[in-house]
Amino acid sequence: TRDQTIAQSRPTTSHKAMPPILLKIAPDLTDEDKRAIAKVALEVGVDGLIISNTTVERPLSLKSPKRIVAESGGLSGQPLFEKSTALLGEMYELTGGKLVLIGVGGVSTGEQAYEK
Repeated sequence: TRDQTIAQSRPTTSHKAMPPILLKIAPDLTDEDKRAIAKVALEVGVDGLIISNTTVERPLSLKSPKRIVAESGGLSGQPLFEKSTALLGEMYELTGGKLVLIGVGGVSTGEQAYEK
């Protein structure tokens, strides 16, 4: 159920270290969604957030043929970088720096990885 915490749902084991539970989020969230995710992640003990998944938006800057741009589904790669990086900063603020954040969206150069 929704009220069940991550800690309660993890299996009991004799291992000293359990694998971390990371939640991957999309960049297409409303402000309300972002606040709710941050609040629940902190409350239930998620170990971190992976930011971000693919986007359903199609920026005007895309240079692909129109038929490809019109396809449904997630878009990844360079067009996602700015939106994903902005979300990374927003989620840091919303979680008060209390969660591990992994920035993955749109990174295509070492410089961009460092910027994240």
